[in-house]
Amino acid sequence: MKFFGSSGIRATFDRELLDLALKVGLAVGSRYGSVVVGRDSRTSSVALGNALKAGIMAAGADCADAGLVPTPTLALAARGFGAGAMVTASHNPPRYNGVKLINPDGSSFDIEQQREIEKLILADGVNTVPWQKIKGETDYPGAVEQHIAAIRREIPGNLNLKVAV
Repeated sequence: MKFFGSSGIRATFDRELLDLALKVGLAVGSRYGSVVVGRDSRTSSVALGNALKAGIMAAGADCADAGLVPTPTLALAARGFGAGAMVTASHNPPRYNGVKLINPDGSSFDIEQQREIEKLILADGVNTVPWQKIKGETDYPGAVEQHIAAIRREIPGNLNLKVAV
């Protein structure tokens, strides 16, 4: 595959990556209908996330912005959407950034899903919707708090644990 590696798309941040994020947004938005987007704290993540969200919205999809969140938090938030998209390059140096695509069950896109997105990008196979059909962006506040609450529901309260700091 041309764009996707073992954990999504990662590259040095530049104009080419911004253009690719827009195209990924168009492809994912057109196929999945609603997408929640999160980002890490890299300097370039806001710009890259905005390009991604522009593509999602231009495809006519619902776009929700979870803001600055850990990747597992976005994976949980994706449950209420057709897909999730995390702007991150994980452990790579700061000059890198990328996009990790997530299914509603919290799993990463598999190879077939990545191939489908890549085919749409390479074929320039997604048109924008007319301006009247762009749905805009909504905020998705509280994703971190929802994740913490979900973890607490899974841990029994009577473990008598002690934490050393």
